[in-house]
Amino acid sequence: MLRPGARYRDTQAKVIIRDQWRYRPTGWGGHWVRARPSVTNTTMPHLIRSAQPGSLNAITAPDGMYVELATAALTADILAIEICGSLANVHDKRSRFSASVGSLLLRMPRQWLIELQQVQRASRERWQTFGGALTARPTDDLRVPVARLRLFLLVPDDELGLIVDKIALEAHEYLLPHSALDNQYLKPLKELLTHAFATRVWPY
Repeated sequence: MLRPGARYRDTQAKVIIRDQWRYRPTGWGGHWVRARPSVTNTTMPHLIRSAQPGSLNAITAPDGMYVELATAALTADILAIEICGSLANVHDKRSRFSASVGSLLLRMPRQWLIELQQVQRASRERWQTFGGALTARPTDDLRVPVARLRLFLLVPDDELGLIVDKIALEAHEYLLPHSALDNQYLKPLKELLTHAFATRVWPY
């Protein structure tokens, strides 16, 4: 059920994404793995971006992140989720994913990749859950170029209309209310995730 007027803190939203969301951008196919947040203390994957031309030294750790790898981990597709509390927060978080930052890499720590996961009554190491994209147990951290990125910016319900009028969404950005976290079967959210939509803004 939706909670009208929802306003979640980062910590609250992360618990929902970790414990309740089972989303995948199904229109892209592939095997999607939740990379953030984690249920353990293992160092989670994060994005590495250009802080200045010719460098890769700025780390971006989305509140939520799902990953799909191409064969041999040549590239990665990313669904990033950021929980925003205000317009200023939206500007700050979206700037970390802007096309102007240039190169964007996904870093997956080896310890995270070899962590055991429960998959259909059996335990498998996480690198084995990417649908065959990785064929050998990693011996080091992986750095994978990001090919496709989608960024879900979640804002307080009562500020959605205001924020819509203040920003021009880039091609990879989508704007949703905090209450979108409350029901994973809502039609608008399913349409956004399957990319079968006429708009990138949640109907309000």
